[in-house]
Amino acid sequence: MKGSETYQRILETAYELFAGQGYEKTSLAMISNRVGISKPALYYHFTSKEALFEVLYVHLIEGMKKEYRIGQWPGDKASLIQFLIDKGYSDIAYLEEKPAFPSILRQYSLLGKRSETIRRLTRDLEEAVRSYYVDLMAHAVSLGLVDQEDSGTLVELLILMDGGILEKSEELGMTDLKAMWATFIRKMLG
Repeated sequence: MKGSETYQRILETAYELFAGQGYEKTSLAMISNRVGISKPALYYHFTSKEALFEVLYVHLIEGMKKEYRIGQWPGDKASLIQFLIDKGYSDIAYLEEKPAFPSILRQYSLLGKRSETIRRLTRDLEEAVRSYYVDLMAHAVSLGLVDQEDSGTLVELLILMDGGILEKSEELGMTDLKAMWATFIRKMLG
Protein backbone atom coordinates (compact mmCIF):
# COMPACT_ATOMS: atom_id res chain seq x y z
CA MET A 1 0.00 0.00 0.00
CA LYS A 2 1.17 3.52 -0.74
CA GLY A 3 1.51 5.97 2.15
CA SER A 4 -1.64 7.91 1.21
CA GLU A 5 -3.61 4.68 0.78
CA THR A 6 -2.40 3.46 4.16
CA TYR A 7 -3.31 6.77 5.77
CA GLN A 8 -6.83 6.62 4.32
CA ARG A 9 -7.24 2.98 5.33
CA ILE A 10 -6.17 3.84 8.89
CA LEU A 11 -8.80 6.59 9.05
CA GLU A 12 -11.53 4.31 7.68
CA THR A 13 -10.62 1.50 10.06
CA ALA A 14 -10.39 3.85 13.04
CA TYR A 15 -13.82 5.25 12.16
CA GLU A 16 -15.34 1.75 12.13
CA LEU A 17 -13.71 0.67 15.38
CA PHE A 18 -14.32 3.91 17.30
CA ALA A 19 -17.95 3.93 16.20
CA GLY A 20 -18.50 0.26 16.91
CA GLN A 21 -16.51 -0.23 20.11
CA GLY A 22 -15.95 3.26 21.41
CA TYR A 23 -12.79 5.24 21.91
CA GLU A 24 -11.77 3.61 25.19
CA LYS A 25 -12.09 0.02 23.94
CA THR A 26 -10.27 0.65 20.65
CA SER A 27 -6.50 0.31 20.69
CA LEU A 28 -3.89 1.29 18.15
CA ALA A 29 -2.91 -2.38 17.99
CA MET A 30 -6.46 -3.28 16.94
CA ILE A 31 -6.39 -0.62 14.24
CA SER A 32 -2.96 -1.62 12.92
CA ASN A 33 -3.92 -5.32 12.89
CA ARG A 34 -7.11 -4.64 10.95
CA VAL A 35 -5.28 -2.38 8.47
CA GLY A 36 -2.55 -5.00 8.08
CA ILE A 37 0.37 -2.86 9.17
CA SER A 38 2.69 -2.89 12.15
CA LYS A 39 2.06 -0.67 15.14
CA PRO A 40 5.26 1.32 14.41
CA ALA A 41 3.94 1.91 10.87
CA LEU A 42 0.78 3.31 12.41
CA TYR A 43 2.90 5.59 14.61
CA TYR A 44 4.55 6.89 11.44
CA HIS A 45 1.18 8.41 10.52
CA PHE A 46 -0.21 9.21 13.99
CA THR A 47 1.70 9.86 17.19
CA SER A 48 -1.07 8.60 19.47
CA LYS A 49 -4.63 7.31 19.59
CA GLU A 50 -5.78 10.78 20.61
CA ALA A 51 -4.00 12.33 17.61
CA LEU A 52 -5.65 9.81 15.29
CA PHE A 53 -9.05 10.48 16.85
CA GLU A 54 -8.61 14.24 16.41
CA VAL A 55 -7.47 13.94 12.77
CA LEU A 56 -10.46 11.72 12.05
CA TYR A 57 -12.72 14.35 13.62
CA VAL A 58 -11.18 17.07 11.44
CA HIS A 59 -12.06 14.99 8.36
CA LEU A 60 -15.60 14.42 9.59
CA ILE A 61 -16.15 18.08 10.51
CA GLU A 62 -14.77 19.38 7.21
CA GLY A 63 -17.07 17.02 5.32
CA MET A 64 -20.07 18.12 7.35
CA LYS A 65 -19.24 21.81 6.99
CA LYS A 66 -19.27 21.41 3.20
CA GLU A 67 -22.93 20.41 3.50
CA TYR A 68 -23.66 23.77 5.11
CA ARG A 69 -21.99 26.02 2.56
CA ILE A 70 -24.23 28.50 0.88
CA GLY A 71 -24.49 28.57 -2.84
CA GLN A 72 -27.43 30.33 -4.34
CA TRP A 73 -30.77 30.16 -2.59
CA PRO A 74 -33.83 29.44 -4.72
CA GLY A 75 -35.83 32.53 -5.62
CA ASP A 76 -39.40 31.48 -4.93
CA LYS A 77 -41.38 29.80 -2.17
CA ALA A 78 -41.94 26.41 -3.81
CA SER A 79 -38.30 26.11 -4.86
CA LEU A 80 -37.04 27.11 -1.42
CA ILE A 81 -39.30 24.57 0.29
CA GLN A 82 -38.13 21.83 -2.09
CA PHE A 83 -34.51 22.91 -1.64
CA LEU A 84 -34.80 22.49 2.13
CA ILE A 85 -36.65 19.20 1.87
CA ASP A 86 -33.93 17.91 -0.46
CA LYS A 87 -31.25 19.11 2.02
CA GLY A 88 -32.87 17.06 4.77
CA TYR A 89 -33.26 14.05 2.49
CA SER A 90 -29.58 14.28 1.60
CA ASP A 91 -28.63 14.25 5.30
CA ILE A 92 -30.92 11.27 5.90
CA ALA A 93 -29.45 9.39 2.92
CA TYR A 94 -25.97 9.97 4.37
CA LEU A 95 -27.10 8.45 7.68
CA GLU A 96 -28.52 5.50 5.78
CA GLU A 97 -25.15 4.99 4.06
CA LYS A 98 -23.17 5.51 7.28
CA PRO A 99 -25.29 4.11 10.12
CA ALA A 100 -22.34 4.33 12.55
CA PHE A 101 -22.12 8.10 12.12
CA PRO A 102 -24.33 9.01 15.14
CA SER A 103 -22.29 6.65 17.32
CA ILE A 104 -18.98 8.22 16.33
CA LEU A 105 -20.35 11.70 16.96
CA ARG A 106 -21.42 10.64 20.45
CA GLN A 107 -17.85 9.49 21.06
CA TYR A 108 -16.58 12.91 20.07
CA SER A 109 -19.13 14.60 22.27
CA LEU A 110 -17.95 12.58 25.26
CA LEU A 111 -14.27 13.16 24.58
CA GLY A 112 -14.80 16.84 23.84
CA LYS A 113 -14.89 17.36 27.57
CA ARG A 114 -11.16 16.70 27.76
CA SER A 115 -9.91 17.84 24.36
CA GLU A 116 -9.79 21.51 23.43
CA THR A 117 -9.25 20.56 19.77
CA ILE A 118 -12.48 18.57 19.67
CA ARG A 119 -14.37 21.35 21.48
CA ARG A 120 -13.06 23.92 18.99
CA LEU A 121 -13.95 21.79 15.97
CA THR A 122 -17.42 21.16 17.36
CA ARG A 123 -17.94 24.91 17.86
CA ASP A 124 -16.78 25.54 14.27
CA LEU A 125 -19.35 23.09 12.95
CA GLU A 126 -22.11 24.52 15.14
CA GLU A 127 -21.28 28.02 13.87
CA ALA A 128 -21.34 26.81 10.24
CA VAL A 129 -24.77 25.21 10.74
CA ARG A 130 -26.14 28.28 12.52
CA SER A 131 -24.78 30.63 9.86
CA TYR A 132 -26.34 28.49 7.12
CA TYR A 133 -29.78 28.62 8.73
CA VAL A 134 -29.51 32.32 9.65
CA ASP A 135 -28.75 33.13 6.01
CA LEU A 136 -31.56 30.86 4.88
CA MET A 137 -34.05 32.62 7.14
CA ALA A 138 -32.82 36.03 5.98
CA HIS A 139 -33.53 34.88 2.44
CA ALA A 140 -36.98 33.57 3.46
CA VAL A 141 -37.69 36.96 5.07
CA SER A 142 -36.62 38.75 1.87
CA LEU A 143 -39.08 36.57 -0.08
CA GLY A 144 -41.85 37.39 2.38
CA LEU A 145 -42.17 33.76 3.51
CA VAL A 146 -41.53 34.46 7.19
CA ASP A 147 -41.68 37.50 9.43
CA GLN A 148 -38.40 38.98 10.59
CA GLU A 149 -39.39 38.60 14.26
CA ASP A 150 -39.99 34.86 13.75
CA SER A 151 -36.74 34.19 11.92
CA GLY A 152 -34.59 33.63 15.03
CA THR A 153 -37.03 31.11 16.43
CA LEU A 154 -37.20 29.33 13.09
CA VAL A 155 -33.40 29.14 12.96
CA GLU A 156 -33.41 27.43 16.35
CA LEU A 157 -36.16 25.03 15.24
CA LEU A 158 -34.22 24.13 12.09
CA ILE A 159 -31.10 23.44 14.15
CA LEU A 160 -33.12 21.30 16.57
CA MET A 161 -34.79 19.37 13.74
CA ASP A 162 -31.47 18.90 11.96
CA GLY A 163 -29.90 17.52 15.15
CA GLY A 164 -33.03 15.48 15.87
CA ILE A 165 -32.62 13.62 12.60
CA LEU A 166 -29.17 12.58 13.73
CA GLU A 167 -30.38 11.56 17.18
CA LYS A 168 -33.41 9.61 15.97
CA SER A 169 -31.75 7.93 12.98
CA GLU A 170 -30.93 4.81 14.96
CA GLU A 171 -34.47 4.25 16.23
CA LEU A 172 -36.69 5.58 13.45
CA GLY A 173 -36.75 4.38 9.88
CA MET A 174 -35.41 6.60 7.14
CA THR A 175 -38.87 6.83 5.58
CA ASP A 176 -40.29 8.19 8.85
CA LEU A 177 -37.44 10.68 9.19
CA LYS A 178 -38.00 11.92 5.64
CA ALA A 179 -41.73 12.31 6.25
CA MET A 180 -41.13 14.23 9.49
CA TRP A 181 -38.56 16.52 7.87
CA ALA A 182 -40.76 17.28 4.85
CA THR A 183 -43.80 17.95 7.06
CA PHE A 184 -41.78 20.27 9.29
CA ILE A 185 -40.40 22.27 6.35
CA ARG A 186 -43.79 22.57 4.67
CA LYS A 187 -45.45 23.70 7.90
CA MET A 188 -42.65 26.13 8.68
CA LEU A 189 -42.58 27.81 5.27
CA GLY A 190 -46.04 26.87 4.00
